[in-house]
Amino acid sequence: MSVESEPGRSCRTVALGNGAIVPRAPHGRRIAARVIDIVASTLPSLAVILVIAIISIRDALGSGEDGGAYVLLLGLLVLGVMALYEPARIARKGCTLGKHIAGIKMVDAHDGSVPSGRKALVRWMVTAVLGMVLFWAVSLMIGVVLLVVRDDVGTNTAISEGFNLGVFLGSGLVFGLMFGAPLAWLLLWLVSLAGSSGRGLHDRAAGTIVIAATTPERR
Repeated sequence: MSVESEPGRSCRTVALGNGAIVPRAPHGRRIAARVIDIVASTLPSLAVILVIAIISIRDALGSGEDGGAYVLLLGLLVLGVMALYEPARIARKGCTLGKHIAGIKMVDAHDGSVPSGRKALVRWMVTAVLGMVLFWAVSLMIGVVLLVVRDDVGTNTAISEGFNLGVFLGSGLVFGLMFGAPLAWLLLWLVSLAGSSGRGLHDRAAGTIVIAATTPERR
C-alpha cells in the first residue's frame, strides 16, 4: 500500500491506498491540535503529580514508608486516562478534541475510514513509549552524572540507596507521557516533513494518516 502525493497533483493532496484523493492536514493545524490535546490530557494529571510530589517529599523526610508502589499505581492510572483520551476517541470519531477544533482528522491510510481501535492504539503507543523511554533515559543519565561528579563517598552512597524503582517507573509513566510524549511527537512530526504524504513513523506503524476534515474525492 502506497500513500504518497502523486506527480502532477497539488502537494496539498495525497492519494490513499484505494485511490481516493484527500487533502493533507496543514502542518499548522496539526501543531495547534497537538497543543490543545496536550492541555486537555494533562490537566487531569496535575492532581496525580501533586500526589507524587507529596509521596516523594515524605520519603525524602524519612517517614519509613515506601511510596514507590503508590507512585507506580498512579503512573498506571495516568497511562489509562491518556489511553482513554486519545486512542479511544480516535477509534470512535476519528479525531481528538484538538483535531476536531483544528479541523483535521485521522483515517485509515488504505480507505479513509475511521481507524480501528488497534490502529489508534498502536499509533498512540509509538509516541507514548518513545516519550517514556526519553524520560527514563534522561533520568538515568542525570543519576549517573551525579554519582560520577560527586566524589564524596557518603553522598554517592546516599544517592544510590535513595533510588526507588517504583518511583522511577511511576514518575516515568507520568512525566514521560506529559512531557516526553510531546517531545517524541515533535520528533516524529519533523520526520514526517521529509515525506510527501506528511506521515510520521507512528502513522506508518499504525497504517493511518492525518488529513483535513473534508470529504475525499475519487479519481
